Amino acid sequence: MKDKSKEEKILEEIRKRVLDFESQNQEKEDLESLRKANIQALNEMSSLSQEEILRISFQVRKEFEAKEARRKRLIVLCFAILIVISGIWIIRFLNKQNNTFIETFDDNSKNWSLYDDVKYERKIENGSYVFQTGNDGWCYWDANNVNFPDYFAVELTSVWERGEKKSEYGIGLYQDDANTICFSLFPDGEVSFAQYQNDNWVIDNDWTGRIANSEGKENLQRVEIRRSTNQFKYFVNSHLAKEGTFLPIALNKVGFRSCGVQRVAFKSLKVIDLNTNSTIFSDDFETTRNDRWTLKKEIKAISEIKDGQYILETNEVDKCFYAAQYYTITPSQDVDIILKMKSLQGITSDFGLTLIQDEVNFYSLDYQNNGKARYTLYEGDKYTITGAYKNTKIESSEQLPVVTMKVEIRSGKVSYYINETFVEAFSLRNDFLISKVGIRACDEQKVAFDELQIIPQ
Repeated sequence: MKDKSKEEKILEEIRKRVLDFESQNQEKEDLESLRKANIQALNEMSSLSQEEILRISFQVRKEFEAKEARRKRLIVLCFAILIVISGIWIIRFLNKQNNTFIETFDDNSKNWSLYDDVKYERKIENGSYVFQTGNDGWCYWDANNVNFPDYFAVELTSVWERGEKKSEYGIGLYQDDANTICFSLFPDGEVSFAQYQNDNWVIDNDWTGRIANSEGKENLQRVEIRRSTNQFKYFVNSHLAKEGTFLPIALNKVGFRSCGVQRVAFKSLKVIDLNTNSTIFSDDFETTRNDRWTLKKEIKAISEIKDGQYILETNEVDKCFYAAQYYTITPSQDVDIILKMKSLQGITSDFGLTLIQDEVNFYSLDYQNNGKARYTLYEGDKYTITGAYKNTKIESSEQLPVVTMKVEIRSGKVSYYINETFVEAFSLRNDFLISKVGIRACDEQKVAFDELQIIPQ
């Protein structure tokens, strides 16, 4: 037998050759070719017997095969781990994609709420003088000059279209804005007479029980006046609803009025001299008579989606209007919100982003066209946080590029930027769960929102 240390050296040399062979042949030849190479190497390096060479070769082959098996198991394990990691990453990516919200306002496919709230609007359309009023407790009127005889009648045909059923409308006879007598009708058929003298209601609405339901129907109101005795008779659809006297007043105008929240179409107005039975004034509103009537529109808020923008116009001092989309953000979620917007016209006031839990709990990220920005928190029935404005020096107007508001939410902490200029950071209330994300504008201004993105991080 040969020296054992020599055998170990030979074995070590064979192992080295095997490893070199493996590194040079990544595609790897079959084991039989490798075995022959090993035997040839042994024949060249020693005088060992054929039997000894085969034994050593067999031992090396077993070690090599064991190593190959371990390597394959390791590759399979790594591949399995890679699949799991990739699957988790893909699921997270798809979830982020599914939860990403992008609105460019090319249309209203996401069903944004649109405003059409008016304080009042007076317009002539489809053969009617339409009054649309939207302020509870307020009345609006229009009137035209008439030279009244002593004994005359006023006939007004109208249709109540919609609104609150305790909103009055009807005939107005005027001396001026501070002196008038009013004959009014409720949609449910109740009627009243009132007199306003020197800016005071000297005869307040004296309501009479229902005469005729006027909802959606054409109704004829007729008032007969005898000026010499200050007497009147008030008819609704030929039914005598009221009669009595009024305080002396130098009447010189006839018209109509509408109060509260409703829409009424006045179809025709006529003044008849009852002494001669001749018509001294009439209008059926088939054409617009700018010499007679003053058409007006005063809005609360109107909005539209047009030319890739959500345009919101507001006209209520100390009041804000918003439109929002359902989107839940929990305290543990990380989200970026990007809003692109600009001021179009109006006073300097707040507009921007709102994060809503419910109608009485919301944060607002406010910006003004002069470049100032802040955040507020509304809780219950009042603003509990109204932060100081920071001047970003980034102004907005119709002629300037859009302003980008970015809000980063990280585990309940909010960082707020205007065109990458940092405004401030604050923490959301511990129990605050965002259920909606919206846009809003306040007071008297017109703004355009170009794009809203909500991107999970």
